Amino acid sequence: VIGGTLTINGTDTDKLILTGGTEWKAGCLGLCEGASLIINGGHIVANSQYEDGSGIGSYWTGWNDPKCGSITINGGKIEATGGTQSAGIGAGDQCKCGDIIITGGTITATGGSQFGAGIGSGGSGWYSSECGNITISGENTVVTAAAGKQDYDDIGLGADKGSCGTVTIKAGVTVNSTKYTSDHVGPIK
Repeated sequence: VIGGTLTINGTDTDKLILTGGTEWKAGCLGLCEGASLIINGGHIVANSQYEDGSGIGSYWTGWNDPKCGSITINGGKIEATGGTQSAGIGAGDQCKCGDIIITGGTITATGGSQFGAGIGSGGSGWYSSECGNITISGENTVVTAAAGKQDYDDIGLGADKGSCGTVTIKAGVTVNSTKYTSDHVGPIK
């Protein structure tokens, strides 16, 4: 998606399976040049294959503005896996993304090997990977997130060179099998 906003309005019986390319300039559910995404429902499986691409979010496009706007998930069943050094949902290696806002749904997000948060920023190439604030809310929201490498955040930073805004988990959300009874501010390890 180049610029603008993509909105996906799926139902429980709708399924979209996406597989990323095998070299740079090939995203999965890829957003570049400031493009934003809103998912309101459906079953989405996004599996990036290349090291510089997130499952859902920004991917390395060379010098052509490898950043995306906000990623909003309001519902649905989402399964996203980042490529090497890239987040499952968020920023690919050497890429940027805006805020990540989750208000509902069942989300499974796995960072790519070496560097990559499940949800957040990616790895450590020549340029740092960045994401905005991450806010997860909703009484029935269930998130399972895993970093690609044990040392990094499941939700937050994917590598030492990366950066991430504030991570906020609101009361009522279930993250990695823990149901939060009060708001939590800070990365999830």
